[in-house]
Amino acid sequence: MVDFLEFARKLFRPAAEREIRHGTEGVVCRKNISYGGGDKRLYDMYSPDAALAADVPASLPVIYLHGELFGDAQRKARDEFCKRLASEGLGIINAGFGVCKDGASSASDALDALTDHLVTELAGFAPDGRVIFCADGSGAWLAADFILRAMKDPASFRIHPAGLVAFSGLYDLGYFAQSPAKKGFKAEAVRAFAGLDYAKGFTHEEKEILASYDVTPRLNGDFPPVFVAYTVRDDYYPGQGERMVKALDACGATFREYKAVHASCKHNWQLGQDENLAAAVTASAVRFIRDIASGGAVRGEYTEV
Repeated sequence: MVDFLEFARKLFRPAAEREIRHGTEGVVCRKNISYGGGDKRLYDMYSPDAALAADVPASLPVIYLHGELFGDAQRKARDEFCKRLASEGLGIINAGFGVCKDGASSASDALDALTDHLVTELAGFAPDGRVIFCADGSGAWLAADFILRAMKDPASFRIHPAGLVAFSGLYDLGYFAQSPAKKGFKAEAVRAFAGLDYAKGFTHEEKEILASYDVTPRLNGDFPPVFVAYTVRDDYYPGQGERMVKALDACGATFREYKAVHASCKHNWQLGQDENLAAAVTASAVRFIRDIASGGAVRGEYTEV
C-alpha cells in the first residue's frame, strides 16, 4: 500500500509549489513534469489532498496511458478524467510520450523511460514495484505489451503491474495495416508508435510487421487481472474489446467485463463529465482498482449498461 500523505509530501517539494493547482476539490496536481529527455516527454501527477487521503482506502499508484497514438493533446484531454480518479483517492500519473516522427523512439521505449524515471526520481513511488495501468485506445496495447515484456523478463523491469483497467482499448495494431488512415490517424503517427522510420505510407513488409503487433495471442493465465470496458458501438476500434475478452477467457486469465450497449455509449465514453453512464463505469473501475490493491480476490461481476 502507498502512504499517499507521505507520497504527496515528498513529491510536491517547496520549489515546485508554484506548479501545484487545486482544480478539483480534494485533489492536488502538478503539471508538465519532464522525464527521459526531450521537450515532449512530460507527465502530470494527481494526488488526493491530505483531508481526502485520510478518508479513503489507500491504493496502488495508477499510470494512465492515453490513446490515439500519444499526441500530447490527448494527455491534456484526459485531465478531467484523471482528476475524477484522484478524487476517489487514487494517485495518478497521466503520461505523454512525444514519440519521434523519425521512429528514433517507439512508444514502448518512451514508456520504459517513464517507469524508470518514476521509481528513481519520485521518493515513495511504488516501493514494492506494484502499479496499476489504466489506459484507453492504443494505450491499452502499450500497457499490455509492457506487462507481457515484464512477465517474460522481470529482472529487467522495476515496475510490475498488478492489474490493467482498459477503456475502449486497441489490442491489435494490424487494424492499421488493414486501414491505416482509419478515423484520421495518419500513417506517420502509426509508424512512429511502432518505431518505424518516418514515411507517409506502408510497404507490404511493413504491413506484415504491423499485423504482428497483436497482444492477444501472447496472453496467458499468469497475466494480471484486467478490467475490460468497451462499447459495442465503438466506431474507432470496432470489435477490439470483444477480441480481448475472448483471448483472456481462452487463456484462463482473471478479468471483468463491462460491456456498454446503450446508444449513447461510443468510443471513450468514460471520459464524459456529469453523465450517469460515465459515472457508472468509472465507479466500477475504481472498485476493481481497490480490489487489486487490497491483494484479495476480484469481487463479483460488473455492470452491463
